[in-house]
Amino acid sequence: MLSVHVAVAGSQPAYSLNDDVPHLAASTMKVGVLAALHRIDLDLDRPVTICDAFESAVAGRRFRTDPARDSDPLPWRLVGSTATLRWLAQRMIVHSSNLATNVCLSHVGFRAVAEIWRLAGASHSVTARGIDDVAARDAGIENVVTAADLARLFAWLPESLHGILAANVHRVDIAAGLPAGTRVAFKNGWCVGLRHAAGIVFPDDAGVYTIAVCYSGPSASGDDIDDPAARLLARGVESDANHAGLWRCVGTAQHARHLRVRCRRMAGMRSDRDLLTDGGRSTWPTAVRDHGRLRALGGRTQEQQPAAVHL
Repeated sequence: MLSVHVAVAGSQPAYSLNDDVPHLAASTMKVGVLAALHRIDLDLDRPVTICDAFESAVAGRRFRTDPARDSDPLPWRLVGSTATLRWLAQRMIVHSSNLATNVCLSHVGFRAVAEIWRLAGASHSVTARGIDDVAARDAGIENVVTAADLARLFAWLPESLHGILAANVHRVDIAAGLPAGTRVAFKNGWCVGLRHAAGIVFPDDAGVYTIAVCYSGPSASGDDIDDPAARLLARGVESDANHAGLWRCVGTAQHARHLRVRCRRMAGMRSDRDLLTDGGRSTWPTAVRDHGRLRALGGRTQEQQPAAVHL
């Protein structure tokens, strides 16, 4: 399932596809945690203890974060010592640290994150458990997002948070599909079966717009960089000639041309029609399978799970 939502800042969507369909959130849930940290009355420069065990969303249970499923090793070197919430928030977004996320979430609480979703105007998205909370996952407690809600969240975020999101080191997915040098404040998330990215784009030659692309399907390998689904997200939302007008809604013709050419190169697909079939309800495009681009499952992931993944 591919879901897309693109909107000029402060406007109705310029383009949408399955944008209210829920997806398991992966690491896109970290944006709500970041916003909650900066909204509630916390001293972000006060040192807090870094631990690797947390209260589960299931009453009476505890869980541990798994370092093997984390893309950022640095916070793990500080387990048992202290760091500031500001530093942990930076690792959570810029390096997508799962451990830092769980520490930050333990200080802000789920109600504060739920309030962020409400303020952003989200309709379906929920942050209900920490990363690697297997007991909660097995009990059906999930973190869920939609493309529309992610775009609304990024449109709502205060400008003071754009800098940390623009520093994201994982320059794949939608960031890779933009013309070189385009500023984008974004967050991506991946694991086996999922690949999402959402953000605010600041083109040099066009107005600001928000974009969110969520993919759930068998060809998201879970690899942090060399994931076929990352190339899909890099292509953005252009599926055929009928959708070419999308980028004219959000940018100049030059920006649109650069975006389409770059996305096609990143995707390595035969034509735009390979992106979607049956109105976007099909699984991964056949061109990717035919070209043998799906790697064996493996590589470092943000929250990698077995093939029957429930994040």
